[in-house]
Amino acid sequence: MYLMYKTIYLFDSGKVHRKNMGKILEIIGLALVVIMSIGFVGGFQPTVQPGLSPLFWSLAGATLIIIVYRKMKRK
Repeated sequence: MYLMYKTIYLFDSGKVHRKNMGKILEIIGLALVVIMSIGFVGGFQPTVQPGLSPLFWSLAGATLIIIVYRKMKRK
C-alpha cells in the first residue's frame, strides 16, 4: 500500500478556498485597522502611548502587507 502525502500550505489552496481566504484576509485587515485607530486615539492609554506609537506602525505595516498580497493574488 502506498501512502501519498501532500504538503499543506496556508496560502496554497484551490479555487473553492480562495474566496474564503480572501474574506478571512479582509476581516483580519479590518480588525487591524480598527485596533490601529483605537490605539491612535488613545484607547489603550495605560499601556500604549496614543499617536504614532510602535503599535500604530506595526499594525499599519501588517495592513499594507495584506493589501499588497491580495493585489498580487488578483493578477
